[in-house]
Amino acid sequence: GEIRVGSSPILHTKEEHRDRDALSFFRRGRRLFAAAGGEALLQRTKEKFRGDLAKIFSASHI
Repeated sequence: GEIRVGSSPILHTKEEHRDRDALSFFRRGRRLFAAAGGEALLQRTKEKFRGDLAKIFSASHI
């Protein structure tokens, strides 16, 4: 199914394909990341970041 809206349908499918590739790459990356115990690391990083953010925020609101 090609969709022609004034411009070339090839560009449309190219963009769709790129988005699909990016999405599948991201999903595969997440799976590998989780398999390598990345979720725990991500959680720690998130907590540390929140702590730093809270410090910065409270320091700027004294």
